[in-house]
Amino acid sequence: MYRSGPWQPGKPEQGYQLPFTPAELFRNALRAIAEDLRKTNRGSFANLKAEDQDAYLRALEREARDLGGVPSNIFFESLLGMTIEGFFSDPVYGGNKGMVGWKLIGFPGAYANFYDFVDQHGIAFTRPPMSLAQDASGTVHVHPVSAPRTAPKSQ
Repeated sequence: MYRSGPWQPGKPEQGYQLPFTPAELFRNALRAIAEDLRKTNRGSFANLKAEDQDAYLRALEREARDLGGVPSNIFFESLLGMTIEGFFSDPVYGGNKGMVGWKLIGFPGAYANFYDFVDQHGIAFTRPPMSLAQDASGTVHVHPVSAPRTAPKSQ
């Protein structure tokens, strides 16, 4: 990710043009959304009715709002992309619980060896999905991602 300016509005075909890391983008935008909801006495996003949540997200997608330096449409695109990635990712990363995303589209998962199936042409592959981190009993061992450690400060 290129992190040096100049930070000028780009054209859609130029891709992401903001000075924020993905984490900074989400933190800034979510902070601004929480403040907006507080100022308008709507409480938190989580406490809104489902139809009000949908309307709020549609407004972020369509309207030009500044969310702590993040254009609302960029936040919406990032949120949608990350949601889709989480829904269809390998459960080892913490999303796609029970492999529901894979089952929905008929994806077999991350098999390490398709050797037994190479010569079987025209036959449906009907095995249930398998995660990279699945053991012989079928348990998926999620490996949470932790923040990088920094060296202790010298005294």
